[in-house]
Amino acid sequence: IYTARKDFEGLGKTENAGCEDPRLVLIKNTIYMTYTGYDGNTPRIVISEIKKNDFINKRWDKWSVPKVISEAKIPNKDAIIIPEKINGKYYLFHRVGLNICVDIFPSLDFSKNCIESCLQILGPRKGMWDSQKVGMAGPPIKTPKGWLIFYHGISETKTYRVGAALLDLKNPTNILARTAAPIFEPKEDYELKGVVDKVVFPCGHICLNDKIYLYYGAADWVIGVATAKISDILDILTV
Repeated sequence: IYTARKDFEGLGKTENAGCEDPRLVLIKNTIYMTYTGYDGNTPRIVISEIKKNDFINKRWDKWSVPKVISEAKIPNKDAIIIPEKINGKYYLFHRVGLNICVDIFPSLDFSKNCIESCLQILGPRKGMWDSQKVGMAGPPIKTPKGWLIFYHGISETKTYRVGAALLDLKNPTNILARTAAPIFEPKEDYELKGVVDKVVFPCGHICLNDKIYLYYGAADWVIGVATAKISDILDILTV
């Protein structure tokens, strides 16, 4: 549905470059896709958009011209937008270095805006399952108790697991709670052995009533889906 069109997306390269880890959000009638554009040297955050009707009808030539919205020489990945304005601003999460950061924008017109600051809100925890680095998994889910987010964490054994956190509804830079243990981790053979071993890596999900379907890459070679009750996850975060 989308292929590289620019040098910063790895256009013309066949190995170790490309468009990676897309996260999509629907805002009004437009789908915004943030993803990693990798030219073989530095991963950067790229955004492109398409109208909902064009997406449904598979008019893939309607994607807007991709725009790089992170600095040229600073590795940056795992970007996702909260799909509504909060206090008149849009919040964009991304990863610089080992940490999840957030930038705040007045609009999604990135011909005028780009990532300039980096407010760190969530980082690795020494000695725990997410001790090496963390990154956003998919779009935040709005609940009465706060914005529910999923994130991947990497341990000293290079195992990728998934945790959850709860952000304040009116100020998403404020972490209300964070799971001490992972809520999802590689256990099946296809998650433990593959191109990259011991990986569960979500980029998106679907919520149907109280049930979430979490889609993830398993060991970097197959796609899986895991399900859970949103209320059960919120119970863990709000005891």
